[in-house]
Amino acid sequence: MNQNLAFNKTVTVSQKYNNKDFDPSLAVDGDHSTDLLKCSLTASGQKEAWLTVDLGEEKNIAAIAFVHGGSSTLFANGNYECDGNEAVLRDCSHSSKQCFSGKRTSLTCKEGDTLAGISVCVSETPDWRTGTLCYQHDIEQPLNNTINLDCVTSGRYVTLFNSRNETYFPDLSAFAYINICEIHIIGCDIGYYGEKCTKCPDNCLNGNCHIQIGHCFDCKDGFKDDRCEKECNKECPCTRYGPNCNASCYKHCQHKLCNPINGSCLECIKSRSGDFCEIELPAEATFDTVSLFIAATTVLLILVVVFTLYTLKRKCMSSRQALARDYDASEVKPTDSKYDTLQEADRVGTDTAAEYMEITVITG
Repeated sequence: MNQNLAFNKTVTVSQKYNNKDFDPSLAVDGDHSTDLLKCSLTASGQKEAWLTVDLGEEKNIAAIAFVHGGSSTLFANGNYECDGNEAVLRDCSHSSKQCFSGKRTSLTCKEGDTLAGISVCVSETPDWRTGTLCYQHDIEQPLNNTINLDCVTSGRYVTLFNSRNETYFPDLSAFAYINICEIHIIGCDIGYYGEKCTKCPDNCLNGNCHIQIGHCFDCKDGFKDDRCEKECNKECPCTRYGPNCNASCYKHCQHKLCNPINGSCLECIKSRSGDFCEIELPAEATFDTVSLFIAATTVLLILVVVFTLYTLKRKCMSSRQALARDYDASEVKPTDSKYDTLQEADRVGTDTAAEYMEITVITG
C-alpha cells in the first residue's frame, strides 16, 4: 500500500499555543484521538496560522487526509477558540474553566468554527505560497472534522494554512487556528507509483512517473509510448520527430502532424503560416466589414461619376451660350451696317429700293 509519508516527520507551526501542550509533533504521531490535549494547536489571537510537515525529500503524493480537533475531554461542545497562550489546560477546572500556571490565570473560550477556510499546499521549499494549491475550503460550505483530499503532485513540504483577515461570517472563529490531531500524506518515493509503490518504468525520463497510473511524463531518448516501453523506429509517430522521436510536433501544426526528421509542419492551423507555423496571420475581415467597405467604395465612385458629369454639363452649356452670342453678333452687325448705308443714300437722293427689299427679306 501507499506509505503514510508524514509519520514521525518534522512539523513546524506559525506559533505554538504554549510550551507544554499541543506540540506540533502530535499531528504526526499516529494517534487519531480528537482529545484536544492529544492534538497540535497554534497560538490564539492570530489572524494567520499554518502547520507544515517536512517530508525530508521530494515525494510523489497521491492524497492527503487529516483529522481536525473539535472535541475535548475538557470542553466537549465542539470547536473552540481559547485566548491566553500561558494557559495549561490540564490544570483547568471543568466547571469554572479557570487555569493555573504558577498563578491563577483566566482562560476565556468562545464557540466558533476554526477549521473553515483552510487551505492545503504542497511545495518544494518551506515557502508554501510558491507551491501547488491542492485544496481551498469555501467558508460558506459545511465541513467535517475528517478531511480526505486527492492531491496528485510532488513536493517536500505539505502546509495547512488558515486566516481571518477581513473574513466576515457569523459562524467563524475570530482568530485563525490550526488544530490538527493527525495528518496522513499518502504517496511514494520519487520513482514509484500506485498502491504498492511499484517502480516507475525504466525508460521514464528522470525515472519519474504519474503517482496513480505509472505513465511517464516523458521518455528517454529512443523510446516512446505512455510507459516508454517501445523503441522508436526510423519513422517516428506522426506527432513526433527527431532522431529518437522524443520531440513533439509544434502545437500550431494541423492535427500536430509534422515532418519526422526536422519537425516542420505538414499543414498549419487556421491563421498560421511558416515552416513551423510560427507566423501568426492577421485576422480575416468579417463579412460585415467587407460589405461595408464595398458599399462605401461604390457610393464614392457614384459621387465621383455624378460630379464629373455635372462638371462636363456645365462646361458644355457654357460653350453653347458662348457660340450663340458669337452667332448673334455676326448676323446682326452686317444688317445694321447695311441699313445705315441706305439711310445715308436716301439723304443724298440715291435709288435704294432694291437694297431695302434685300434688308426686308433678311430681317423677315
